[in-house]
Amino acid sequence: MHPCVVCETHSEAPLCERCETKTRLNLATIARTWRASKTPPQVSRKPTAGGVKMKRRSHPMPGGDAWQDWRHGNALGALKEWAAAFAEHLGRETPIVPREDAPAHYAHWLANALAAVLDHPAMLDFVNEVQSLAARGKVAAGEADPGPRAMLAPCPSLIDTGECGELLRYYHGQPYARCKACGVEWELGDVLARLDAVWLPAGLASHTLGVTTRTLQRWAKAGQITQDEGGAYDVLPLILDRI
Repeated sequence: MHPCVVCETHSEAPLCERCETKTRLNLATIARTWRASKTPPQVSRKPTAGGVKMKRRSHPMPGGDAWQDWRHGNALGALKEWAAAFAEHLGRETPIVPREDAPAHYAHWLANALAAVLDHPAMLDFVNEVQSLAARGKVAAGEADPGPRAMLAPCPSLIDTGECGELLRYYHGQPYARCKACGVEWELGDVLARLDAVWLPAGLASHTLGVTTRTLQRWAKAGQITQDEGGAYDVLPLILDRI
């Protein structure tokens, strides 16, 4: 008996039965929502608290940011990488799946292989990423509310040219995000703990906090948020209040 790598309850396997079942359900959710989200949903203008409508760009991307991130982000690459890692762990060749609905096929393969790879050293990372992908899939398929906006934070990974700095997107209920530039996955709390400030231009600050730029200006005048000479805002204190 040893603690489950996720919930730390005593288990005969590195992943307890409850967490294994939850992971299988999340993999099934990924497959289902991938197939259910082929067509971008209609993006409507929703009022924020107090009835204030958010300003949107003139030509929003089809389906909105969450759908675009799900269908054209890193879902396929992440699932393929895990399939390759687990196949290597089992001494097998990396699975080849049909190109159409490939993420769904990889999710099914991973679910079938899960029982045999519970001792994989990166099992905790796998469980967390699957949970994150399932949450994104539900939002993209219209099964869950993404919240007013995505939270944006710069990736702190070190690369050849210094710090990565690519903006990570954290949607409501999604504590993890994988950087599209360097491929490293970060938990929001870990990213923010490394930062002294998160300076964003007015548009991105508005997007991240789910308020209008006019509200940002009012907060800056009241000393609730710091604005620099170039018009950027330090959104870190307000993000920390929300997690």
